[in-house]
Amino acid sequence: MLRAVIVILAVSGLALTLMLGEDGASAEDGPRSSSSSSSSSSSSNTIIEPELSRLYDLYIEADSPSDFGEVLSGLSSDDGISGGLLASARFDGEKVLIEAAAEDAEAVLGLLKGLGLTNGVYFNRAISGYLPISAVPDLTSVDGLILIRIVRIDMRVGSVTSQGDAALRSNLARSTHGVDGTGVTIGVISDSYNCDGLASVDVASGDLPSDVVVLEELTPCSSGIDEGRAMMQLIHDVAPGANLIFQTGFLGPAAMAQGILDLETAGADIIVDDIGYLTQPFFQDVVIAQAVDTVTAAGVVYFSAAGNDAD
Repeated sequence: MLRAVIVILAVSGLALTLMLGEDGASAEDGPRSSSSSSSSSSSSNTIIEPELSRLYDLYIEADSPSDFGEVLSGLSSDDGISGGLLASARFDGEKVLIEAAAEDAEAVLGLLKGLGLTNGVYFNRAISGYLPISAVPDLTSVDGLILIRIVRIDMRVGSVTSQGDAALRSNLARSTHGVDGTGVTIGVISDSYNCDGLASVDVASGDLPSDVVVLEELTPCSSGIDEGRAMMQLIHDVAPGANLIFQTGFLGPAAMAQGILDLETAGADIIVDDIGYLTQPFFQDVVIAQAVDTVTAAGVVYFSAAGNDAD
């Protein structure tokens, strides 16, 4: 019992630290170089996640974008960045997908956009977007910023082709009761829908309806594997009469939370996702869970794929 109490107190303390943050010293900005002053000051600031500071250090040590890419591909835990960074982080050239917390998220989002943030979205006190790695030292001067860190994201996917239609006996429901999903709108949240440009092939083969609505596609699309379209193929097998809407969930927690609300606004009766944000807390309802609570209170049925990311 005592051990359990200690664990709970430790988790609660960590959550409180992440929410409150601490003020730190300002950092120098400058051209890409091996300047120790800029890297050490960004590393010592507790508003900035240590791995984000270390990513900046690696960035200024590289002579060119191609060199930086080679550095990233050879990362290990010995470099001060966890070995799973490349698998779970998202990059757009020399930008990295971040999430941040702020007292006034709308105001801080504007300041971050001034530093070059793209795809910026805020939801309650959370912010998501692609931040130029070169701008990391300037984060110490952003008034109202509580915490900023690299987004870690995962999809709950497998390698086995589903036979869900037969397993769920939805084929029998269609033939016996004449139900096929007509009149129901299903929203799908995943990485991307048509980054490979082959959605029209699935429509032509009858694996997808011709009227799929895409609210927001993944940008940049180079990292998308179109898992959202695969999910829609399975849904179309089970409920061929249902309307389908896609929303990317790979632009950060704040963007995904807003996307959940946008799907409900677009008429989704059911929403399903296969995404896991590895930086979201286990014992608190933060922005994504809050958005789910909002839409379910409005009558939407929400399903999220579970996963186990332990060793």
